[in-house]
Amino acid sequence: MEGHIEKRGEQVYRLRLHLGYDEVGNRIRRSVTVHGTRKEAQAKLRQLLQEAEQRRSAPTTSMTVAQFLDYWLANYAGRLAQRTCKNYTEYVEYYIKPHLGGLALSALTRQHIQDLYSKLEKTGRLKAKAEDSLRRPAVPSMWGEGLSPTTIANTHRVLRGALKRAVVWEFLDRNPADGVKPPQPVEREHRILSVEELALVLEAARTTQLYLPVMLGWSVGLRRGEICGLRWQDIDLVNYTAAIRHTLVRVGPGNLIFKPPKSKSGKRSVRLAPLLVDALQAERERLAERRGILGSSYNPHNLVVSRADGSPVDPATIYSQFQNLLDRLKLPRMAIHDLRHSHATTLLKQGINVKVIAERLGHADPAITLRVYSHVLESMQAEAADCTNSLLEEATRPRKADTEG
Repeated sequence: MEGHIEKRGEQVYRLRLHLGYDEVGNRIRRSVTVHGTRKEAQAKLRQLLQEAEQRRSAPTTSMTVAQFLDYWLANYAGRLAQRTCKNYTEYVEYYIKPHLGGLALSALTRQHIQDLYSKLEKTGRLKAKAEDSLRRPAVPSMWGEGLSPTTIANTHRVLRGALKRAVVWEFLDRNPADGVKPPQPVEREHRILSVEELALVLEAARTTQLYLPVMLGWSVGLRRGEICGLRWQDIDLVNYTAAIRHTLVRVGPGNLIFKPPKSKSGKRSVRLAPLLVDALQAERERLAERRGILGSSYNPHNLVVSRADGSPVDPATIYSQFQNLLDRLKLPRMAIHDLRHSHATTLLKQGINVKVIAERLGHADPAITLRVYSHVLESMQAEAADCTNSLLEEATRPRKADTEG
């Protein structure tokens, strides 16, 4: 296989690919027009040649859905972030291949996929769930309760994305997942921790590993991965600021990695409350004593929230510890991520500018914040109406006639 580039105009290039010969000896050619720089055209040519080579080395067109998905995971998903690839693999192995894997890829239809989602909705979850490991192919007796609409919608996104790649690779002429409608996910109602409940939680967590995570979640709005990835060099205790530069992600059993925030806006600087700075200062002094005792055996990550030896804390551990704490206090369960929602909701109700809140949360656009917290704004409509009514009463109150003169 080979290809070359022809200049066709100002920043317009034609790519000509020679992809070998068909079964009767005719040469297979392909032409693609690229608008951009010559460097971009060269990159596109390399991509097309690479994809053509992958198709040539792929299984035959009689491949099954399972064979194609294995090929897709190895040649596409495997290049993505480790956590993303793991998630894709789980959806493929748990929910797609057990139902559709034996079908020929070319025979897959919209009806097959729609039937898949109906099955997952009724009996999609395996009864025997192996923690952090891929389940073996399911048999009918192992199926239990149905999956949530959110999980089925995620399954749809994975399958649709994989089949879209099958069209790009010319294994299929069209994507059979287009036009298929998975169940509509139900928006989970976030529970907000009130000030009174916060007081109970902080008092119970004061001497535990949870104290700072709760403080950071409720007063700064950090995600649990951001809490676990925060380092002391990211915090300026003099100027009361913290720089959010890393998040700790769990990609497998005992496998934790530090990653930058997903978006440019996620990398941000936030102002800290004085009481939080006091708590951080106290924790830093305590950790200095522990570091002095452990010496070289102390983990060098320099994390704000860490285990006894300074090593990272799994974000899932913070989650489970928080659930146990709420149970002990007989408070309704909530995700530790809901502390972030509590932070945003509290600030909105206090009248803080939504742009400031968006910056604290790491949202790229205040419109995202408004959309996520639209329910809070709706609840504030009554307050707005009461405020307007008070002003109207004052404006329409009869004035005493001026009797002078």
